Amino acid sequence: MPSANFSAFVCTVSNNFVYFCTAMGKVRVFLHFISRHRRVSLAGFVALFVIGWLVWRYTPTHRQMLHSTVIVKVQQWYELSWEGKHSVFFTRVVGDSTLTGLSTDSLAARSLSYSVGSWLDHWALVPSCNGRLVTSVPDSCAPDVRTATSLLIMEKNRLEGRLRKLHLQSNEIHYFLHSHGVQDEGFGSVAEYSAKIDARYKSAQALKKVLDTWNGKTPLKLTPHSAYTLYYYNWKDKPDSDHATLVASSERGQLRLLQNESHTLPIGMSAVKPLPWTTLFSGKALTVCYPGINEPAFANVWLHPTLIPLPSRKDSVRISPLLSGEGAPLFTEHGRFVGILSKGKMIKKSKVMHLFSKEAAL
Repeated sequence: MPSANFSAFVCTVSNNFVYFCTAMGKVRVFLHFISRHRRVSLAGFVALFVIGWLVWRYTPTHRQMLHSTVIVKVQQWYELSWEGKHSVFFTRVVGDSTLTGLSTDSLAARSLSYSVGSWLDHWALVPSCNGRLVTSVPDSCAPDVRTATSLLIMEKNRLEGRLRKLHLQSNEIHYFLHSHGVQDEGFGSVAEYSAKIDARYKSAQALKKVLDTWNGKTPLKLTPHSAYTLYYYNWKDKPDSDHATLVASSERGQLRLLQNESHTLPIGMSAVKPLPWTTLFSGKALTVCYPGINEPAFANVWLHPTLIPLPSRKDSVRISPLLSGEGAPLFTEHGRFVGILSKGKMIKKSKVMHLFSKEAAL
């Protein structure tokens, strides 16, 4: 019996040795082929490397798509200045007769909105983000300086009546507070309202003091301002933030190309990689969104991104703006970048990439 086991063992070893020799022979033949056809072999290795690179670069995972976005806090306001030393600020023009948020304090005149920013590579084959991202913001409808001048004259005339009204309200509330002897819950509410009226009155007085230095004929200079803050979760999954500046914008200012202060893609983030050719949908689409970002009751800069599927038709898609968020990237079901969302519709990749040419022109 032991001799039979030994014979089987010897047979197994012999067979393995034969297989090993056969394999080594094939390896030698393969190496000999490579040595005789070096150029063909090199071209083959290069082709395999390029194919592997393209597959890796243009087939993002769900995690990479989620980490390609940030929340962008957008603040916008306008400045009217004259003689190089006096300035007032306002938020926007409403209708044809009002400069909303008119103040001597730029912080009080800032409008606030939130959008989604997508890290974006410039070139298709190599990492070229350099801390740049694209987003979409609500239409600002910037006025021209002639319109702003006429509206400022109207605001200056209305300011006298506003001051008289605020002064009267302040006197009446102060009289009530001094004559009311019981400091109950209602008294506290009235006192709080009184403080707000006093603050508005002081603000209006400061505005009048500055506007009195303008005679209504001195030319005004209109300057738009904006500030951008980025919020995201870093590679440690910890909340992080950064400031960004405007690099380029579309004609109406809806699309904006921003760049962070370090000019580098943060560690753990993934830049969107645009293909150099047109990519169409095949019935399904994917987008990264922050549900509720534009709803004041739910807006939060520390929301987590969500990847959701969308129905698509040819090269179009629709989604509720409350669900998607302005500037959310749009992908095919295989992760190919095709554009960004704005007002529930898609802005094609070609228009997004055109922002880089405007950057070069600056």
